[in-house]
This record gives sequence, C-alpha cells and structure tokens, in this order.
Amino acid sequence: MPSFHYLARDQFGVLKAGSVESDGREAALADLDDEGLFLFEIEEERRIRVVRIERPPPPPPKTAAPAPEKPAPEKATPPKPAPQKPAPKKVDP
Repeated sequence: MPSFHYLARDQFGVLKAGSVESDGREAALADLDDEGLFLFEIEEERRIRVVRIERPPPPPPKTAAPAPEKPAPEKATPPKPAPQKPAPKKVDP
C-alpha cells in the first residue's frame, strides 16, 4: 500500500505535516478531506530498498615469523681428562 506525505492546515489554521497510507492518491485525498484538512501539497513517498551486502571477513593480521626453535640442550658429558705428559727420563751420572 503506497504512503503519501502531505502538508495541510486544520480547521483552526494550524499547519500539519504527515504521512498517510492509502490505496492511491485519490483515496489519500479523500481520507485527509474526511479529517477536515485543507491540503497544500501531497506526494507519494518513495521507498528506498536497502540491500545489505555481506563482506568476507578480513584476513588475519600479519605477524612476525616465528622464532626458530632452539635445539635441545645436549646431555652434559664429563670433561675429558687432560693428556698426560710422559715422565722425564732419568739421566745416570
């Protein structure tokens, strides 16, 4: 059912503005006349169809490359014994 926007004055001369739903322009005029309004202007309201467009979610934020994994610590090995020096040769006098 179309809707009409109007500008009119009532029986006391007070300015009125509003909307009325009716089967057509002529029916809207008759409805407003029945209310005792003196019309200055009437026009059909345009309806705007709003379509919501779904956007894909944004990509995840870029993060720094993960730090390389540290190798597992090796098991502690006992220190190697220092090499032994050969005993000095005894010289006979």
